[in-house]
Amino acid sequence: MRTTRRRSPFALGHLLRSLFARPLRSGRRSRRASTRHRGGHGGWFTPAPPSADAGLCGFDALEQRALLAANDIDVGLADNRVLLALDPAGAAITDLTTAYSAASRTLTIRAVTTGSLSTSLPAGSGVTIDPGTDTITVDLRTLAGFAGISVVGSAAADSIQIGPGGVNLAAVTRGAANQGLSIDTGSGGTDSIVIASPVSAKGAGAVSLKTLGLPDIKIKTLNGAPQGILLTADVTSPKGLQTFAGPVTLGSDVALRSGGALAMLSTVDGPHRLTVSSGGAVTFAENVGAFLPLRGLTLAAAKSVAVQAGINLGTGPTVVVEAGPTDGLVIGKNVNGVVFAGTQPSTISGFSGAGILFAGGSRNSRIAGVTSIGNGTGLRVGPGTYTGTVITANTFVNNS
Repeated sequence: MRTTRRRSPFALGHLLRSLFARPLRSGRRSRRASTRHRGGHGGWFTPAPPSADAGLCGFDALEQRALLAANDIDVGLADNRVLLALDPAGAAITDLTTAYSAASRTLTIRAVTTGSLSTSLPAGSGVTIDPGTDTITVDLRTLAGFAGISVVGSAAADSIQIGPGGVNLAAVTRGAANQGLSIDTGSGGTDSIVIASPVSAKGAGAVSLKTLGLPDIKIKTLNGAPQGILLTADVTSPKGLQTFAGPVTLGSDVALRSGGALAMLSTVDGPHRLTVSSGGAVTFAENVGAFLPLRGLTLAAAKSVAVQAGINLGTGPTVVVEAGPTDGLVIGKNVNGVVFAGTQPSTISGFSGAGILFAGGSRNSRIAGVTSIGNGTGLRVGPGTYTGTVITANTFVNNS
């Protein structure tokens, strides 16, 4: 296993002078062209992002980040989290997974990339890398306060995929009580985050996914070229928050379970059912199902639910409704404060069960501006307390 170290200021100055003393072959610094291969750095010092934990500051840190080669990933520490800083020229992690060994008290993070891993962390940090296998080993006997994983991108095109086995921080018996996952791809307009396997935080650790990638729905769903956030597996944060700051597309039926608040800050689309369970407030800030209607939405648990735009369920040629009775919008038992702002129209259509189902009791909810059409039942209300709940200005048409 090879861990490269940061050069001294004298060596850094000598290196920079040698760089600018001869013409560059291209506009972007590359590793030695004759020796560039997976797992090697050809003698260059290892770059790292600015981080108090890594002991970097000012010009030194900026120079290290600037000298990353395309697709490289620099491994550092920030607030006791393992930080994966993606190359400013763009990078892809095609398989991000974790595996924990209670016997050795180590967490192995696999971050497969077409570039290579590097680090400036000193010996004794508790974090080592193996560029040949794209793995990062966290020794939790040394890094006793380990608090999770952060991935940070830049303005170029970045993509991150959670691979087979997923990211399971709930299985980590050492480290901090709260461990989370944060992915921020930066400002690239074609970035993507693909949750292809389950993600589980630990304790009150949060899960935060942020990207500015704008999805081309047709490309994403038919040609397998995702942009934005693609969910095909469940996300769980037992006591923590969940935030999805970017357009979400469902690639399969997905359950989001959060002990704290859960916020969908952009659009949600895809011909599948979304189930949400939260110990706090749930927010849908933009349209749900406007481009590709969902096959259903289940609000299994929440202290409140704010629908700030519209919800479209069950319509469109791509939807295949399951065999047997199914319901469109399901408001779980004692899920209170479900409020439709009514700023955008909502349509629920084609379900053999109820278009809208109150499973049993809901206080202070307001359902408005919904068209329920062609369902087995337009609205079904289960037994329970509905103090303060108003159902108004809706349209029920051609329901059986």
